[in-house]
Amino acid sequence: MRSLVVHNKTAGGVFNGFVFAWAAVELLSRVPRFREGMRRSADPTFFIVGVSIYGGVSLAFLAARHRLWMFGGGWLSIVVGLTVFVSGVTFRLWAMANLGRLFTFHVMLQPGHRVVTSGPYRLLRHPSYTGALIALLGLGIALESGLAVLAFVGVPLIGFLIRIAHEERTLRAALGADYEAYAARTSRLIPGVW
Repeated sequence: MRSLVVHNKTAGGVFNGFVFAWAAVELLSRVPRFREGMRRSADPTFFIVGVSIYGGVSLAFLAARHRLWMFGGGWLSIVVGLTVFVSGVTFRLWAMANLGRLFTFHVMLQPGHRVVTSGPYRLLRHPSYTGALIALLGLGIALESGLAVLAFVGVPLIGFLIRIAHEERTLRAALGADYEAYAARTSRLIPGVW
């Protein structure tokens, strides 16, 4: 069995188009948001998350090229995978929009920083990471490889878990009881699970 995305120009072009569109949205979201009064602390997790995503993507494509744990499906896998991908990206964008000016790519505090409990934040403390992981799951499905799915989700998950620990320490220190109460009634990544 061969991954259609890897071995077919049209399928590869469709896949790459979706990935490049997501990258463009993420880059546009990174337009400098640093404003006066923001306290930007050292954030070692930014690099860790970047490396984990890059590593996961690299391993996923290696698995798909070498036909490891292939499950086939052809265009059906691509359509299902890209549907899951779009759902994840949409969920991530919804989370980012709900945070508004409080959303940044580095862990930092802003004047008037507060706990946001609307939208996906009613149930999850880190819905943008959940959305990213769902999107990456979709890419693995589109590659038609179980090992690609594990690489796309598992390796970045390690980076996100490190980031979540750092982010929660920072928010607990800054927001105290408000964040503690919020954390007690919400899950981190999966509603009702963790």
